[in-house]
Amino acid sequence: MRAGTPSISVPVLRGLLTAHPVPAPVRSGHDIACDADYLNASCICDEISPAPEVCGNCLGHGVETCAAHPAPVSDTRREDVARAEEAGAQASWRPVVGFEGAYEVSDRGRVRSLDRLDSRGNRIRGRVLRAATKRSGHQHLSLCVDGKGITLLVHRMVLEAFVGPAPEGMEACHSDGDPANNALSNLRWDSRSENTLDRVRHGTHHLARKTHCPVGHPYDADNTHFDKRGDRICRECKRERNRAARLRGATRG
Repeated sequence: MRAGTPSISVPVLRGLLTAHPVPAPVRSGHDIACDADYLNASCICDEISPAPEVCGNCLGHGVETCAAHPAPVSDTRREDVARAEEAGAQASWRPVVGFEGAYEVSDRGRVRSLDRLDSRGNRIRGRVLRAATKRSGHQHLSLCVDGKGITLLVHRMVLEAFVGPAPEGMEACHSDGDPANNALSNLRWDSRSENTLDRVRHGTHHLARKTHCPVGHPYDADNTHFDKRGDRICRECKRERNRAARLRGATRG
């Protein structure tokens, strides 16, 4: 013992430790599990981002986020995921055309990614994706494979997977007029004129909101005619044009 250093007897030292114990380091279950996996040259770390914190072992493995610390999930997002998983249990899933092995689409109009490895060899878990909505109301998603992404409309993904490619000159049509309803039972390949008529029947066509023609005749059941393109024609205006044409012909004669 160094000169001048006061000595502490063993009983006194034991009393001090009993009164003021040294706190043991807190270790999570993930730290322990990660230790075990690390000894086996593997790690349960995953690329789930963002995460509120990362365990020390994962940092030692060079991974910035891990499966033990998933990002907080909002109530709205949790409800959406639960609803998607509930529907997924009963839905029929098929590969997205052109993205086989990476993405699948269901007959309910949902799209999910599949488990895969990224370019660094890290495992990415598959999940049900949330589609974005265009101003027109149609839903779309950006799918990515090997660093290359492409944006696809959900209703076309459904039809191509379950019905087949679009016949020449055909468009994807929503039978109920709701562009966000991408269930297979609501979709069909059809002509542009039928697609336009759908919008007119459901009141979603910009011209369908007009109740009268430019001259002032009503667009009612008796006075409205649809041509081959699906355009709305005022019968009274058409009769007046025909009468004027006949008068011009009689005058020339």
